[in-house]
Amino acid sequence: MQHDIQLRPRQAAARLGIATSTFWAWAKSDPDFPKLIRFGSRCTSVSSAAIDAYIQSKAQKALP
Repeated sequence: MQHDIQLRPRQAAARLGIATSTFWAWAKSDPDFPKLIRFGSRCTSVSSAAIDAYIQSKAQKALP
């Protein structure tokens, strides 16, 4: 059984190859962006599997 790893915004941004500020902008503006999980007012994470799926979907849309 494999467990999904939760990434903090800085880690998720690094996986996407973007700045943390861009991560937050995409999270607010892109309806396809993975759902954020809030553990409190100052603690947010996102599923690593969801980030990987997001990368794959964007790569597929970029192909002609």
